[in-house]
Amino acid sequence: MTDRRLDVGQRFRKTDGTGMVFEITEFVQCGNLPHVRMALVNNPSDRRMLAIDALFDKRHFAPDGDGSLPAHGSGGRLRLATT
Repeated sequence: MTDRRLDVGQRFRKTDGTGMVFEITEFVQCGNLPHVRMALVNNPSDRRMLAIDALFDKRHFAPDGDGSLPAHGSGGRLRLATT
């Protein structure tokens, strides 16, 4: 993945063999370094914050699926309507 654009809803898989997939939920600044908050896809209460550069370190993460950005406006999440 040479494209370094990111968006909420984009997913990354840990490359350590655990099969853990995280989804970007938010962008934050920590000092002067850009970070993301991510949630584990199969357990959204497991949230983590990491430097954006860590997502592009192939020793730690790889884009999940084809690595494409989520559809604009959907945020990659299912939205349920309530009546």
